[in-house]
Amino acid sequence: MRHIIFSVIATLLLAGCSQLPTQHDTSTAVDKEATQAPPEQWKITAKLGIKVPQQSGSVTLIWQQMDTSYRIRVQGPLGQGNAMIYGNEDRIVISRPGKPLLTSDNANALIKNTFGWSFPLNELRFWIRGLPDPSSDITLKKQSTTGTLEQLNQSSWLIDYSRYQTVNQWQFPSKIVAQKEETRLTMIIRQWELL
Repeated sequence: MRHIIFSVIATLLLAGCSQLPTQHDTSTAVDKEATQAPPEQWKITAKLGIKVPQQSGSVTLIWQQMDTSYRIRVQGPLGQGNAMIYGNEDRIVISRPGKPLLTSDNANALIKNTFGWSFPLNELRFWIRGLPDPSSDITLKKQSTTGTLEQLNQSSWLIDYSRYQTVNQWQFPSKIVAQKEETRLTMIIRQWELL
């Protein structure tokens, strides 16, 4: 009789132990996944300082990103006046008042040829959110104790993050400095809007 009671108790205990961790682990994984996925639809207003050997100055960017599609208004000096840049990962179009449309499948080359300075557009949509570009190798990555990026080296660009701001539940950069060879870009993000 004791043997039967012991077997029943042991079976119940084992059944209970085998179910609890599975339920706990599943909810934890879901929660972690939710907190690790910042939105891919956003709009920022930022000041972009550009320093290259031939020129330096600043422009205002109003950048709207909808997944892989973007629309960026560039306002200011440095020869671009009031330009619109729009496209996606495969195509870029630059529109300027009184000038023909420019289009290319190489965003970085077209921006450099048009404005005279490098602007890693496809990578920046990740860097702006404090994330590495998943399509490029990382040669350096430093994070703070809270998990935000402090420094990143990717695609031959060294990116420093010195300030963050809270937008809803996420921490987004508010100051980014990106440097590659003799090009230095300083972006101060004045406003984040999640769409």
